[in-house]
Amino acid sequence: MSAAVYDFYYATSEMDAARAGGRTAISREANLRMSEPRMRTLTHPAPLPPEWAQDLWDVVIGAYLADRLAPRKKADDRWTRHISLALPVTDLGRWTDDCRTLLSDLLQTATGDRWHLEFRQWRRIRPTDDTDLYQDDAATYADEVALFSGGLDSTAYAAATARKGVDAILVSFSLQKLAAFQSAIYSDIARLSAGSTLRTVDKLPMEVSPLKGRKRRSLEPSSRSRGLLFIATAVYLAAAYHAPRAIVPENGQLAINPPLSPARMASCSTRSVHPWVLGQTNRLVRLLGGSVEVVNPFLTLTKGDVCSSAQEAGLSAGSLFETISCGNPPFLHNNHRPLHCGLCVACLLRRSGLRTALGHDNTKYEFADPRTAPATRLLNVAALARWSATSYGMRDLLGDQPLPPDSDPIPLLEVLERGRNEISMWLGSFLADETPAAGAAA
Repeated sequence: MSAAVYDFYYATSEMDAARAGGRTAISREANLRMSEPRMRTLTHPAPLPPEWAQDLWDVVIGAYLADRLAPRKKADDRWTRHISLALPVTDLGRWTDDCRTLLSDLLQTATGDRWHLEFRQWRRIRPTDDTDLYQDDAATYADEVALFSGGLDSTAYAAATARKGVDAILVSFSLQKLAAFQSAIYSDIARLSAGSTLRTVDKLPMEVSPLKGRKRRSLEPSSRSRGLLFIATAVYLAAAYHAPRAIVPENGQLAINPPLSPARMASCSTRSVHPWVLGQTNRLVRLLGGSVEVVNPFLTLTKGDVCSSAQEAGLSAGSLFETISCGNPPFLHNNHRPLHCGLCVACLLRRSGLRTALGHDNTKYEFADPRTAPATRLLNVAALARWSATSYGMRDLLGDQPLPPDSDPIPLLEVLERGRNEISMWLGSFLADETPAAGAAA
């Protein structure tokens, strides 16, 4: 089978785009609506981070745009692409062959594609404002930077952070229609503050604009590089605020994200918070000259554990039900539909975790009872049921994606086993009921 071939040139300006030659020019401003002044104000009141962090963020934005602007449907297997991408960096000497290999491996793991990266020298224009005046101000420092999506995991972590009084900055990406929900969840968290200076930055755009002359349906919907974009953004802000840690909160089940069937091996299951990915990201940061460490504090927690920790931090059950978990919220397509479909893997794990921790789940789902859904919508339910009923051991854990050399696999096996028990208990709550509807769903 052949791969679809794409050749992109990530441009820094319209003048730079003219140098693309026969390659397809893409840019932050044209395809993500993120201008250079917008990037400069993002870190305020801190100055811009060191150039290695600016380069890393820009390089990953370029890869994210290439991923979204390269439809997989043109490949023979409707998945694998060959993506060439020319990227601007401020110091070619810093972006060594080792850095190129690390980044290519990360992108290949995330997207399942073959990436050819080419770096070229460019000079950033230093802003002429007074940001240097803030360098010694306490407001330009933070203990940590944490991703905040408004989902259960990031909400639980932010709540615990607020309750402990940690000086943290929360980073959010958002689709326009979900921004208000994220803001409401943050308001619930802010009320838990114990004198902390919990801060947020303006929500960053995720919506990609198609290439000129193309329609929105030409965008690739799988967006496997999105997680790397989130992580690189947290690193960027951590470097700006002198924070030693960038926090990516994700329960162990979804962080490992074991394939639920052979058809979901490798990049067919999202790997953006897998320990190997975080370990390789930290290696890349160190090679570039940075010291920020990307950390997942929830790696050994199940979804139920995460929900319990949110309650312990002081969030009400009602606040947890308002969090956003769905991989493709029905609300995005119709304002009269709920936020959650109830049938994607993220929704299913959410349901098992809330039931385990609270004993009930009052979230509004499009399919509150999976047995009422069309059979074509039950693929994830069936895959999760099969996976939770089969054996899973060390060979399975290491076979799909290796772990970092210094990691202990035993706690990871344990959290997956406890997660399987949560899933089995929730599935049993309705699959054991031999009703006609259940038989039809099977």
